[in-house]
Amino acid sequence: MLVIDGLSEFEALNLSPIINSVRRTISSDAQVTIFGGQCDQSSATVARNLLCGRITKLTTNDSVTSRSEFIAQHVQCCTPEEKTSKVKEILEHVLVEHASKTAKVLLVAANDHEAQKLTSSLKLEICTVPGDSSSTFTICSSMGLINVLVKDWKSLATTGVEEFEIVLVADLPPSFDDYVEILSRTARHVVAGKVHVIFSNSDAALAKPLSDVLASCGQNVPELLTKLTRTTPGSDV
Repeated sequence: MLVIDGLSEFEALNLSPIINSVRRTISSDAQVTIFGGQCDQSSATVARNLLCGRITKLTTNDSVTSRSEFIAQHVQCCTPEEKTSKVKEILEHVLVEHASKTAKVLLVAANDHEAQKLTSSLKLEICTVPGDSSSTFTICSSMGLINVLVKDWKSLATTGVEEFEIVLVADLPPSFDDYVEILSRTARHVVAGKVHVIFSNSDAALAKPLSDVLASCGQNVPELLTKLTRTTPGSDV
């Protein structure tokens, strides 16, 4: 058993090579417990080298910052008409990032109708292979494969979000609490994950809570969100 108390502190002292050396001297299936502290993406890289196979993440409190540790949030701004093209662009980027690998992506739409429409559009524009159901398909490329599961917000309660390293939110939910929930559930069994969000002017009511979450988690806040936060009625900015 290997216990590392304060991964970020070890990294700050440039002791990561020593920790990796110790890890190599013990059994590959040994239990490893890491207390992270205030970690960033470089700490996630160190943690990946120390942990093998499926992991379980625990949090010190119920704050969104703690529950979304190691989850990178990327907000893409576009018009509603550009949504499908933006989803395609993000999926193509995932292919590049996971070259020679098979990635799993959960694609979330507003409702069942939007999920089916988005699935049909993507199947027409990208080289895909049908999956076991109408809500699944595989994107084929010389670089790699992406297994995509398309769900609407209503059906997420029965979906194993924790198993996905990448979540693509094509439509933000009416209640921002639902976004926080999916953010907290993403990639619970791997070290790090990503949540991509497509945002347009029609989501203006969610600009402030989304900006607040991004800021509290140390993520980039797009200029459009900052602008809408200042101009949306009811904003306290």
